[in-house]
Amino acid sequence: MRATPRNIVAKLVGGAKMFLSSGDSSPGVGEQNITSVKRILKRKRIPVIAENTGGNYGRCVEFYLDSGKLIVKAIGQEDKEM
Repeated sequence: MRATPRNIVAKLVGGAKMFLSSGDSSPGVGEQNITSVKRILKRKRIPVIAENTGGNYGRCVEFYLDSGKLIVKAIGQEDKEM
């Protein structure tokens, strides 16, 4: 199948604030990345169908090309299928 805008969807993972600094209320790089990606996807009319973003922990992702299934793994968190 050829990728055309009408058959593309997005699943977002990541954007954590890994290093908390006291008194810093500004958005971190992760949050800025999430905002930027969402803005670009909206402009391109690509829907976000699943999201696991933010927080203060890293993630590892398993992506299955044949099904589009995504499994998000993080220490201290349950695996999440998207």
